[in-house]
Amino acid sequence: MTNKSKPAQLAFEVAALEIGDNFMKAARYFREIQDTMPDKFSYLAKLTGIGLRKAYYLAGIDRKFRNLGIERSRLENIGWTKVRLISDYVNKGNWEELLQLAETSTARELTLKLRKEQTLDGTRCVVLYLTPHEYEVFEEMLLLHGASQVGRGLRDKEEGLINALRTLKGKK
Repeated sequence: MTNKSKPAQLAFEVAALEIGDNFMKAARYFREIQDTMPDKFSYLAKLTGIGLRKAYYLAGIDRKFRNLGIERSRLENIGWTKVRLISDYVNKGNWEELLQLAETSTARELTLKLRKEQTLDGTRCVVLYLTPHEYEVFEEMLLLHGASQVGRGLRDKEEGLINALRTLKGKK
């Protein structure tokens, strides 16, 4: 294998590992790439078809968990989304507690518990598919009614949406 094709071959191997629940091996490879070939990191992420943000998250997951002595299969069973959520909080003293929390909570419940916010039984998830123009209107209304901008996303979307709907309901 030539030097030129080695990064591409590695990228395809990482992509193959990413399929299924084997994200911890992908996480290790992305961390190794980030440590040894940082200038190739985004190129290799692109070759794998994994978004750059997710590639950075995966590298961070390996960085946080690799020296804690946790079975990788346990982390894989929890799933990459919840492992990423707890990676911001995990350390040598609390990893078992956080893993148990992740194993017994949905991703939404885990997010709220990590923020020390109250979870509510019976909550529902709503997924919307909006055109770019529809999303602009949606975002504008949420921001006008209590949501706030955080990076490229929104915080307190639920509050903003319900406030907007209550305002609309009151006008009828």
